[in-house]
Amino acid sequence: MLLLISAANLPLRTVQGADYKYFRAQPTASRTVIVSASPDESLPPQPFIMRPFLSLQHILAASVVASGFLIPLVDVASQDTSSVESVRTEPRLQGVVTVSGDSVERLRMAQLEGRAALGSLMLRSTSSLTDPRQEGMQRRRYTIVLPTVSFVTNSELPYGRNDGALWAGVGANARVLAGFTAALGPLRLVAIPELVYSANDSLSLNPDDIRFTMPLHLRRARNRFSMSWNQFPYSIDLPWKMGDSPVRRLYPGQSSLTLSGGPVEVGIGTENEWWGPALRNPIIMSDNAPGMPHGFLRTSRPLDTRLGVWEARWIVGVLQESNWWTKFTEDDDLRSLSAIAVTWQHSTESGLTLGFLRSVFSVASSYGDVAGNLFDFIKNTGHPNARAVTDGTMKPGKDQLFSLFARWAVPVYGFESYVEWGRADFPVSLRDFLEMPNHTRGYTAGLQWVRPVGGDSHVRLQGEVTNVEQSSTWQYRPIGSFYTSRSVYQGYT
Repeated sequence: MLLLISAANLPLRTVQGADYKYFRAQPTASRTVIVSASPDESLPPQPFIMRPFLSLQHILAASVVASGFLIPLVDVASQDTSSVESVRTEPRLQGVVTVSGDSVERLRMAQLEGRAALGSLMLRSTSSLTDPRQEGMQRRRYTIVLPTVSFVTNSELPYGRNDGALWAGVGANARVLAGFTAALGPLRLVAIPELVYSANDSLSLNPDDIRFTMPLHLRRARNRFSMSWNQFPYSIDLPWKMGDSPVRRLYPGQSSLTLSGGPVEVGIGTENEWWGPALRNPIIMSDNAPGMPHGFLRTSRPLDTRLGVWEARWIVGVLQESNWWTKFTEDDDLRSLSAIAVTWQHSTESGLTLGFLRSVFSVASSYGDVAGNLFDFIKNTGHPNARAVTDGTMKPGKDQLFSLFARWAVPVYGFESYVEWGRADFPVSLRDFLEMPNHTRGYTAGLQWVRPVGGDSHVRLQGEVTNVEQSSTWQYRPIGSFYTSRSVYQGYT
C-alpha cells in the first residue's frame, strides 16, 4: 500500500511495481526536474510498451507541410471573424498537456472541490484534453504549444513512470515536447513530437544472478538484453536494458489528426491513451511507453441520453517488437491491437462513473492482417493460456485483457475512491467464475482527499495499490505472469 501526503501544486511520482520489481532489493536514487514554459507542465504502468513502426521522418515532414499549408489559410480566413466575435477562443499559446500530467491532476482536484464538472476523465488523450470545445470555447486556426523539458537522473537502476517515450535508464535522461495545433473546419491537427535522450549507463549486476543469466536453450535466438526469466511458453518482450549505447530518438509523440462530426470523432494518431480511473497505475492503457500508431473512433463529448451519460472509445493499432528481444528479424514482428472502452454515469451531476474495457492483441504478418483485425474486440479469443504447466504448446493467435472499473467522487467532502479490476482470461463457465473469480486477475484501487488551506495551496492525501501477481488459484491452474501470452509471443507490450 502506498500512502502519499503532498502539496497539491507538485506532481507526484510513485514506485511502479510491475516494470522493475526485480530491481527492488538494490539501492537507488532518482531525481526528476521539470522545466516548462507554461503552468501546464506535465510529468508524464501499466507496462504497456507500445513502439511506433512508422517512419518518423515521414511523419514530421508531413506535419511541417501541413503547417505550411494551414497557417497561410489562417491569415486569409481570420479576416472575417464576424461569426465568432461573441465566442471565447482558445489562447494562441498553450502548454503541453499529457494524459498523466499536472494539468490532469489539477482538473481532478477541481472536480473534488466542485469547481469543475464531473466526468470526461476516465477516457482521455492529449487531443481530447486540449480540445477547446470541451470548455465551450471556439477553436483557433492554429496555436503554438510551448516546450516542456523533463530531466531524470538515476544513480544505480533504471526508474521511470508514465514518461511516454522516455527510457529512464541509469545516468542522465531528458524528454522534450513541443509543437503546434491547427484547425480547419471539422479537421484538427495536433503535432507534438517527443525528443528523448538517455545516457543508458551500465548497471551494476551480479554476473551470478540467475535472473540475468540466459538459459542455454534460449541463447541462440534471444537478445542478451531480453529478460531471461520471460521464457516460453509464457513469454514477453520486456528488455531489462535498451542496449549498450546512449538512446537518442525522435518520436511523433502526442500527435493526431481528428475529423469531428457532431457527437463522434474519427482520426489517426500516435498519442497515448489513458483508460480507467487510476491516478498512477491503470492496468491496461496508460502512457508508460511511446504511443502506438492507431486509428480511433470516439465520442466527441459525453452523450446525455435517457439511459444516462455515455462516453466510448475504439482504437485499432499496430505494435512492433523491440530491438532487444530476439537476435533475428522475423515475420512475426508485428502485432495488431483492437480495444474498446465505455463509461456510464447516471447524470452529468452524478459522482459515480462505471466502465469497462477490452483489449485484444493478435499476431500479424503484415499490415493487411492488422486491417483484418479491426473487430477483434468483439471476437472470442478462446483460452490460449489455459494449459497444464508441463504443456509447452504455443500456437500463434489472439489473446486479451479485460477490466471493469468505477470511480466515486464526492465533491462536498473533497473525496474520491476508485477501483479497476481486470482479468487476463474469461471464465470457461459460470461454475468456474463462481469458484475462482480471482483467477488471472489484476487490480488497482485507490482514494484521494483534497482540502484547500488558503490561497492556491492545498493538502492532498492519496493512496493507491496495484496487484498483478498470480492469484492463489495458480496452485490448481498454473498460468503465466500478467501480460504474458502463449499465443502472442511478445506478450501485451
